Amino acid sequence: MEIFVAALVGAAALSLGLVRLLRARIRLPGTFHQVTVFGVYSPVLTWVNMTQARSFQKRGFATIRAALQGRLGDGLELLAIGLWALWIGRNLLNFDPHLWPVGREFGFDIYAFHFWEQLRECGLCSLWNGMLNGGFPSLGDPFTGHLHPLAAVATLLAGVVNGAKITVVASLFLAGVGQWWIGKLIGLGRWSRLWTALVATSGAHLAGQVELGSVADPMSAAAAILALAAALDLALNRSRKAALRFAALLALAVLAGHGYSQIALLAWAPWILLLTLTPQNRSHTVWREFVLAVVLAVLLAGIFLVPFVHFWPQAAKHTDPTFEGSQPLEYMPLNLVVHDWEFFTSTVLGKTPYPYLYTLYVGWPAVILAVVGLAHGKNKDRRVLLSLALGALTIMWLASGVPFRWVVGIFPGLAGVRHVALIAGLAIPALLALSGYGLDLVLQHPWPRIRLGLGLGETRTAMSISPAWILVIPLVASLRTADQFDQNFMVTDDKAGAYEAIEVLETPGLEWVSVPFGEHYWVEPGLELGLKMTRIAIPWWWEGREAPLPLLEATRELRDAGVAVCCSLNDVPVYHYPANEYATIETGSGFLPCTAHGSGADIRVTCDSGGGRLLVRENSWTGWSAEVNGKKAALEQGQWLSVRVPAGPVEARFRYLPLDVLVGALLTLTGIVLALALWIRAVRFSGAPPAA
Repeated sequence: MEIFVAALVGAAALSLGLVRLLRARIRLPGTFHQVTVFGVYSPVLTWVNMTQARSFQKRGFATIRAALQGRLGDGLELLAIGLWALWIGRNLLNFDPHLWPVGREFGFDIYAFHFWEQLRECGLCSLWNGMLNGGFPSLGDPFTGHLHPLAAVATLLAGVVNGAKITVVASLFLAGVGQWWIGKLIGLGRWSRLWTALVATSGAHLAGQVELGSVADPMSAAAAILALAAALDLALNRSRKAALRFAALLALAVLAGHGYSQIALLAWAPWILLLTLTPQNRSHTVWREFVLAVVLAVLLAGIFLVPFVHFWPQAAKHTDPTFEGSQPLEYMPLNLVVHDWEFFTSTVLGKTPYPYLYTLYVGWPAVILAVVGLAHGKNKDRRVLLSLALGALTIMWLASGVPFRWVVGIFPGLAGVRHVALIAGLAIPALLALSGYGLDLVLQHPWPRIRLGLGLGETRTAMSISPAWILVIPLVASLRTADQFDQNFMVTDDKAGAYEAIEVLETPGLEWVSVPFGEHYWVEPGLELGLKMTRIAIPWWWEGREAPLPLLEATRELRDAGVAVCCSLNDVPVYHYPANEYATIETGSGFLPCTAHGSGADIRVTCDSGGGRLLVRENSWTGWSAEVNGKKAALEQGQWLSVRVPAGPVEARFRYLPLDVLVGALLTLTGIVLALALWIRAVRFSGAPPAA
């Protein structure tokens, strides 16, 4: 102890002597003042004050500050959001395609992403998804969001699995950008809108969707947040450019799929329209821009909407008229502040034990600041604050399932919207906007200043800071807690073994195979290998049609002793059914097997001898055509592709090129041309000199 005290005294004496020496040696210009800390002269801070101030003046500090308040500052904020999104999704940025998110449905949730790889390999053959359950149109599937440009670009650049991981991380970023945009629209200060954007990026309403393995859900939520921001932009700014931005982002929200976020976005309509009223509570003509935007969005999304409307009456899915997965409204706000994994895997407070349905964590600071913003808002902002509050309340009310239970008796089809709890995620942007507004009010409050022992000049004027800086602690802590909670969902698992084992199911042609039902991790390796897989559980099925029978069946269920076991899929026996050929010719004396090759919408069949009915076990649908020995042939009615063939060797070709895709593509092209023309006209009009 004595040595420590002696060392401390010696260090103090040395420091005092050094200060006196520097004070005697350094001569300052008369225009600069000495800096003191707690009454003691600091030569280092004095030197910084002298040299750095002059440096800032030379470089034009005012110019730099102006740039930071403009586009440069906005770019830095977006950069911060992007870096935070990369940090939240860091575990998904390992680009080993065998490493998957641990969500149990990831293996089949990305089946439609193979559309882009097929498009790259064989062009129009990608219009038919011939990989699953007998085949179906690729562009009419509403559940995967594979037509969204984000999913398209990510898949084309990195492949199906890695593209899906990139899509999830990019969705976190886009959600943060949408929240940041909303903050700018309602006039939040820089630090407030940046903090709310970071909270949105790490919000559990996005990361929680990965718990099930979904890629479309976070992408759809992010697209809906951007569309909501664009709607607010149009309602508040009321310009043609804002209408065109809203049209484009609304179309992208439609392409993002899944339906829940789109229903939530529709529920925002009355509260967006509330903002279009004039101060005299009369309807503003901006409603015409909204109509234009909606019509233009329908045109832009035509490539999906036309095939979807045409095909979807043939589809069926599971229903739940009681909406069992919803949570009572009075309990739902607790999900905003709870980040306990055990809580979300239990059934307390009216939940089911599936976390992805209920995770909404944003933290106590966000909730408290939202209450402050709503309670103490300025009169000029009352309509905006009221719209945000009522919108958030409406979304949570829908997520509780109450209005759906009221209406499902009149419209039974609503029972297909089973997981209404997912709708609650679109209440978060409004809540965080109110939080940012409340944070601005707190920062602008005339707090008493805390004096520091830092003096400048002869008068020893003490510097001071606002106690509002103490808010940094809970605000940063809430972000850290959100990150820790999100990592429960951002876990990966190595599926290399599944890719190796699935090779035992490879067939010489296009024969159907099946994997153990419910073991979804086999699906993506099988699709990657190019297998045609039947009896796969996906969110919907073709009404009234049976899945084709497999040539090879891997199952844990016992089969008849007469069925041969050819091999095993790890520990699962694989049964061989020679009669379940993909293509056969039915003659009067029996069935003759044929060889089939091709992909998706282009199938070629070769038979050594004909004279009968050629049956190809691929679902028949409008848009298929057939050629036999180079001549066009008429398809017969029935579930499967079939055509009459003459005696002798047969070469048949089946191609799928539906009219609905052509019509949808023309609508999308028309929408793009119209949007570009309107944008150019709006730019020219905005740049014209004002009328005299």
